[in-house]
Amino acid sequence: MGLALTADALVFDLDGTLVDTTRIIDTIWRQWSAEYGRVAEQVVKAAKGRQTIETLRDFAPPGMDLEAEARRLQMQARAATTGAVAIAGAEAFLSQIPSDRWAIVTSAERELAERWLMQAGLPVPSVLISAGDVARSKPDPEGYLLAASRLAVAAGEMLVFEDSMAGLTAATRAGARCVQIGGEAKLGGDANVVVRIEDYLEAKLVAEPPRAEMEIVLATA
Repeated sequence: MGLALTADALVFDLDGTLVDTTRIIDTIWRQWSAEYGRVAEQVVKAAKGRQTIETLRDFAPPGMDLEAEARRLQMQARAATTGAVAIAGAEAFLSQIPSDRWAIVTSAERELAERWLMQAGLPVPSVLISAGDVARSKPDPEGYLLAASRLAVAAGEMLVFEDSMAGLTAATRAGARCVQIGGEAKLGGDANVVVRIEDYLEAKLVAEPPRAEMEIVLATA
């Protein structure tokens, strides 16, 4: 069976949604947790979908220079020359979308986001909202509202692909509908998750401009 959805633009999170960097990020946070006596599982879970500095605010010891520590951890991530791989079907799916009809909203810094995309063999979109473009991290909707503005579409006409609760909540607060990528079960809470798919092998663009809307068919159980 398939679910057909229409949208004026498709917007994607990056890590865990288009690119899998689990090994890189988990290793960095687990090493950091061991260094500062924190419970690694708690830190790794809290870091998902959020800016580095936001996670540090939750777990860093008193007196730590958070901005300097965030830069240090980001340098470690940039230094990883392997480990970023595309989510199954992502390259083929992105190739179907007109270049002016999609964007990425990520909590990563721009340089790191571009590095991961190149490692994974995926294109860098013309609209890439990164940590440096916003004042507030997900679950705040700022990043998705900015993407809507730069794509010149209403946020409610975007279809957002996300894998984390923070990201899904951010997109929902912006007024967008969400497709959850991966996870053992569909996330609920305040998120407007229309459907969960495992990867982009379950997604196909079946209509595109000159129609105003794109039509996307997503496999459902």
